[in-house]
Amino acid sequence: MFNRAYSDGSVDRDKFWWEQAEGLRALMVTASTSHSRDLWHRYEQTLKLVKEQFVDDAHGGWKLTVKQTCDSGHCGNEQPDPYHMIGMDVIALGLSKAGR
Repeated sequence: MFNRAYSDGSVDRDKFWWEQAEGLRALMVTASTSHSRDLWHRYEQTLKLVKEQFVDDAHGGWKLTVKQTCDSGHCGNEQPDPYHMIGMDVIALGLSKAGR
C-alpha cells in the first residue's frame, strides 16, 4: 500500500501506518468474501511488512512511518491516532467470530 496515486498515473510510493492498516482491513474483507487465496497471500505479505516496519516492539503501538525513518529519530515519541488500527481490529474480530 502506497501513500498516493495521482490522476496522471504517478504514484507516491512512501508508506505510512494508516495506509497499511486500511489496506489490511480491505484485504481481509475482500479475501473473506471472494475466498481468493491470492488476496490472503497479499494480506500475509502486508502483515509481515507491518510487523517488520511499523509495529513498535520497544514501546508498543505503531510507528508513524517505516522503521528506518523512525529509527533515525524523525518520528520522536509520537504515536499515530489509533482510528485506522481499531477499524482494522474490529474487522479482524468480526471475521474471527464468523469463522472466516
